[in-house]
Amino acid sequence: MSNTNLLCVSVYRKWTLFLFLVVAGFSQLYAQGVTSANIVGKIVDAKGAPIPGAVIIAKHEPSGSVYSVETREDGHFNLPDVRIGGPYTIKAELVGLKMKDEN
Repeated sequence: MSNTNLLCVSVYRKWTLFLFLVVAGFSQLYAQGVTSANIVGKIVDAKGAPIPGAVIIAKHEPSGSVYSVETREDGHFNLPDVRIGGPYTIKAELVGLKMKDEN
């Protein structure tokens, strides 16, 4: 083989290796799985008024993991980084109010 042909083969191999590494790198980014989720909601009374300061407790039934957060002034809550899947039992507690459980 001539030097020109060897040079072309060498360049071709380098570009092939480079493209392989780029594609392999991007495939790793797509392989990242979802490992947590959020539970969001709003707590209101029978008239639809928000209930601030209620403690929201979510229990992941299969594992027994428990997560809790307090509702904001507008009654909304966000439980970040909870386990994927379910079922969850979610309840709200506030002194002086009777709440119900939701599955």
